Amino acid sequence: MVFKLELMDNRLLKYTQYLKETLDPWKLKVGIKSFNHLPDEILTIHGDLKNLSLELTKELDNIELPYIKLLSFGGIEVDIKIIQSNRYYSKIDWIKFLEGDYEIIIEVEQDYDINYVVSTIIHEMRHMIDFTDENLNIGLSSFDMGKNLRKYNIDVFNEFYILVYISLEHEIVARNNQIYPYIKFKNLKKEQSIEILKQSFIWKALNMLKDFDYKNFINKFDEKVLINITNGFIKECLYDNDSHIENNDELLSFYKIWDEYFNEISNKWEKLLLREVDIVYERRVNLIYEYKSYKDILKEIWFKIKKK
Repeated sequence: MVFKLELMDNRLLKYTQYLKETLDPWKLKVGIKSFNHLPDEILTIHGDLKNLSLELTKELDNIELPYIKLLSFGGIEVDIKIIQSNRYYSKIDWIKFLEGDYEIIIEVEQDYDINYVVSTIIHEMRHMIDFTDENLNIGLSSFDMGKNLRKYNIDVFNEFYILVYISLEHEIVARNNQIYPYIKFKNLKKEQSIEILKQSFIWKALNMLKDFDYKNFINKFDEKVLINITNGFIKECLYDNDSHIENNDELLSFYKIWDEYFNEISNKWEKLLLREVDIVYERRVNLIYEYKSYKDILKEIWFKIKKK
């Protein structure tokens, strides 16, 4: 246990330093870095999770709730618990996780969609993978920020809290990984899958980022109250003890930067989510619309040239 605590302390020190260097919004303004910094090939769902999606889709069909399964994956054993509720909700107990007790709890409504349940398991598994994979350790800082960020899920400030949370790398990558298991096994045309994606909470979250109006947000507060909350956020979530907001002009400057950042992330991830749909259909042929590969097109051009 002592070794495990020392390991976590070392990681948190590294994450803290990373956050201090990269997540300061004033540095965002000059375009140094953002929350999302991993290379694109790491953002998508990988083969092992694709295979797990298929296995779970078959296994969880027509199960009785509550349902408990011990899942072995990637060298760890995870307890999957699916229970009926009046909402869709999932969570990992990170305190238990750090003690080596891996558990995913999923709440579903009475008439639940099995593809959604599987996609939720994949979402949480991706969190576990990203948190434990040493090759991604420079991206784990968003987990640490997420922990401190929860302190700011308060009153009207909740509007900003939610947007920061859904822009964190570990959360948006996990949502991106949900797309494959959610639509792959529905046997739909690509256009139908895109429509389902655009109606999902994953896509709606991107719209929320775009819809943030920093001036309207600021006007909902008493100036002194917002300055106090914002300075706490800067200190505890951005790990910056030196920068402080002192007046309304600085509030406007601070939240304008976040407004621009939210739009940038939304635009980037719209493209990445649609790319994930392409991955689902990479080997499927649409029988209604003729599909031609670049190779086929080049052949046609060559045949035409030869005829001339």
